[in-house]
Amino acid sequence: MKYHNFTKLVEKPYFTRQELALRGISLYDAQLTLWLKNGYIERVKRGFYVFADRKNELTPFEVAFFLYEPSYISLESALSIHGLIPDMVQSVVSVATKPTRRFTNTYGHFIYHTVSPKFFFGSVPKNGKYGKYLMATPEKAIIDYAYFHRSRLQTQDDVRELRLNGNLLHEMMDKEKLRKYLLPYESPSLERTVALIFETCLPTKN
Repeated sequence: MKYHNFTKLVEKPYFTRQELALRGISLYDAQLTLWLKNGYIERVKRGFYVFADRKNELTPFEVAFFLYEPSYISLESALSIHGLIPDMVQSVVSVATKPTRRFTNTYGHFIYHTVSPKFFFGSVPKNGKYGKYLMATPEKAIIDYAYFHRSRLQTQDDVRELRLNGNLLHEMMDKEKLRKYLLPYESPSLERTVALIFETCLPTKN
């Protein structure tokens, strides 16, 4: 199949070998290799490709969900998106129930931290142009960060290095939701770490 003819069959900026097979569209490995070599397509992961001239139509957040399901964006990435930390996060950091993984592709670097299925909650769906992805609520992003970085958050100085916006933190957080989110962990040490974050990042007085 010629590349020009193939592009007419695929409306999205990406395609997977599995989707093509379900639609009865056959591609030989040699065709994909040639298109990759010519720069027509780029490999996002095995079996998942994006058209090079349309890759900007997909956001890294959509890609994060396509790469590894089920997963939701959390930790530093979610904190940055919610405006709780000032830094732009270079990697897209997510939480998943599958084994910890890292991917690097044309969209950047993707990190997936593993949690037990009973801790896989606290996210809301977001709609991208070509599919949904899941984003941690501010409360769950804080808990996830504390959960994975407890050993590094021992003192107020440790917490200050996060540069959390204290005003927004206290304004945005639903304390009752935060309390409910902590219950399944049954972890006094995690509760202490979350409390330390809130005690350190106090609102500034006008």
